[in-house]
Amino acid sequence: MKVLHLHDRAQFQGGVEQILFDIASSLSNNGEQGLLFAEGGSDQNFFKPFAWHGMALEDALKDFDPDVVMIHKVTHPDVITQAISARPSVMFVHDHDITCPRRHKYIIGSDVPCKNAVGISCIKNLCFVEKSSDQTALPIQLFAGVRRQQNLFNAAKNASKFLVASRSMRDELISNKIDPSRICIIPPLSLIHI
Repeated sequence: MKVLHLHDRAQFQGGVEQILFDIASSLSNNGEQGLLFAEGGSDQNFFKPFAWHGMALEDALKDFDPDVVMIHKVTHPDVITQAISARPSVMFVHDHDITCPRRHKYIIGSDVPCKNAVGISCIKNLCFVEKSSDQTALPIQLFAGVRRQQNLFNAAKNASKFLVASRSMRDELISNKIDPSRICIIPPLSLIHI
């Protein structure tokens, strides 16, 4: 089986990258071929489990001809859409990027987790306000996070399957109208035995 992994960075940076590396390593140890498509980073140690890396996404889909695309953390919705429309796909939901405009699922100004699906509660809880990334006169921006989250969700929602590490993440996807039959829970410790 050939697996094309999509991720924003080809370098060790955090938990998502370690999980990606561990999955690719396990698959490689079982004789599966893997290719990594990443737009940033170039840590040579990170490439070890991959038979291929470094080509354009369109070329990877055509020349590598993967059986499945595994999407990890990708911030460009058009990359997700292109991959999902080309091959069977698995969206590994590592965090809240596709289900929360603020990305962390906490009510502003508190340590209270948000249990709501994306919608009117995001407005009520002021989750449409975020710090401005530009050097503008106004230090905040409105609805940028909502647009980002909606674009990512709309691209990701068509994945063939979704992988999550917990029941709470599964419930979060279900509350955002992802069919439960398309969601698989794989606890993180079991990933090392793939």
